[in-house]
Amino acid sequence: MSSSTILQLNQLPTDVLLHIFVYLEIADVVRLRKTCKALEAVTRDRSVWHEALSTRFMHSGIPVPGVQLRDDISSLSSTELERLAIRASRYWANWTSPQPQCYTRLDIRPTPRPWSSSPSHRTLAIEFVTRRSCLYLLTLTLCTVSSGRDNRRFAFECWDLQQGQALGHANRIAELLVSGLLSYSVDPTPNSKHLLAVTSRDADGTYLTTTYTIDFTTPNTDPWFRRTSQFLSYRRILGFMGSRLVVTDDDNKVRVIDIDAGVVVVTLNVPLIHADPTLRLPEQQCLEYEVFDDFIITFCKQWIYLYHVPTLSSSMFSGSTQEDGVASSPTLEPIAQYKWRWRIDSISINARRPRPSASSPPPPPAIDLLVRFDTWYPWPVNILHHFVLPPSASFARAAFAPAAPPTFPYLPPAADGPLMAHAIPSPLRLFTPSDMVLAPRGTALWLDASTDATTPSQAGDHGQRIASRVLARASPSSSSPSSLLGSRRTGTGAPGAQDDQVSPGTEVDLALVRVMALEAESGALAEDQDVSVLHVQETHELWNRIAVDEEEGMVAVGHVDGRVSVFVYAPPE
Repeated sequence: MSSSTILQLNQLPTDVLLHIFVYLEIADVVRLRKTCKALEAVTRDRSVWHEALSTRFMHSGIPVPGVQLRDDISSLSSTELERLAIRASRYWANWTSPQPQCYTRLDIRPTPRPWSSSPSHRTLAIEFVTRRSCLYLLTLTLCTVSSGRDNRRFAFECWDLQQGQALGHANRIAELLVSGLLSYSVDPTPNSKHLLAVTSRDADGTYLTTTYTIDFTTPNTDPWFRRTSQFLSYRRILGFMGSRLVVTDDDNKVRVIDIDAGVVVVTLNVPLIHADPTLRLPEQQCLEYEVFDDFIITFCKQWIYLYHVPTLSSSMFSGSTQEDGVASSPTLEPIAQYKWRWRIDSISINARRPRPSASSPPPPPAIDLLVRFDTWYPWPVNILHHFVLPPSASFARAAFAPAAPPTFPYLPPAADGPLMAHAIPSPLRLFTPSDMVLAPRGTALWLDASTDATTPSQAGDHGQRIASRVLARASPSSSSPSSLLGSRRTGTGAPGAQDDQVSPGTEVDLALVRVMALEAESGALAEDQDVSVLHVQETHELWNRIAVDEEEGMVAVGHVDGRVSVFVYAPPE
């Protein structure tokens, strides 16, 4: 920067300089302070870094490592805010690079059991959880291999990651041993009353769900899993948040259970095939769900169903009765549905976070779907598909009518279901373990067998890789919908961007325009990014599970022998 430019900046009022800093990169602000004492003083102003954190990261959907572990950032000093902003900038640049750098690695080994030998351990699940402004990892391990399902023993273990980074190893703070496990789910809400829901089969053959939390408050004792409730339930847990547990069974119906009362508050039917209640098709099995206001969307193996659920007030269900040991409840039919062309092997969904705004309540969010389709062969399709389920442009809460499909928040009559945004080569070999996850801020991570860099669409002869790609995120956008459409459809944008969009018909084209306009308006359009390769193991197929915490830049990978590796991609403070 020339001396004349610096002199001109010095002559500007402070409020004008602060406004200019909003448009500068973090690194440029730091460089600017080295030019003269006057500018150095301005760049150390607290409002500069508070604005940088707000506009460039938090309001733009870019995670800031350390923020979720703090009770309040309003009391932080200018120096502390600056450190957070610089760390967030370095982390995001690393996270989206072709080969992200791992700063720290923690290895977790299964706890030896007196009734089991080490080779019999197997990692079944890993989950990041936040409680008491601390970050933990919850692991589920199969400890014994037995011919009888009810005789198998499973171990839930909670590991302290925050302290583990300082010590170089993770400490186990609590464990829960379970027999006859059928399904489980973890509540992602940081301050929820319940942490874990576990379903097992009782001695008389009924399904019993028990919820737990980790007790950190009992004096003079270590943290431990404490039971919070127990009730009759159904075989498979789909998920839960707060006091609502969502479950399903072999009949493909989805039930919502009030955990505190232990009763079913609503049952979601699937349409009968040939009016025969005994026909239970696997393509109607629910895999995921999403809740918006009074609507529930269920994502099945080959169907998407939209339900309108009345407001769930306690008075509605005060007179619930018991039938076969489970409370009866209102039964609802779907108000809209969509059938995929092919069956789904696995799916991960994520409703996009709206940008902070004064409008309340927020409109329906676009829902991202990461899908791997099934095949008739003993392996799924070697492509990951990113679909977007767009909200209806004509939806209005006050105008909604169950008999008027144009007023629905999703799946309006003219829509052709989800729109495909990206197709990502992700080959698998026969019997090679794989897993995938779509994180809340739009990052997709997966395990596959693409170990040959020269042919990424073909599986290597051996080995595995951990790959990622940012599919969607909230980001500032000044482009108009027409310019965005032109850059993606005519090839004037980033290389390869035009190949990602699939538009088989006029109705989809119109819907695509609507979605992209919505993204441009809300700032949710993601920049095109190539696949990032986090790790590759050339000779073994040892990874079978993956989990991610975008906020803190952590990726956990489970091994087939019960071990778990945690990789940290956020730079140290």
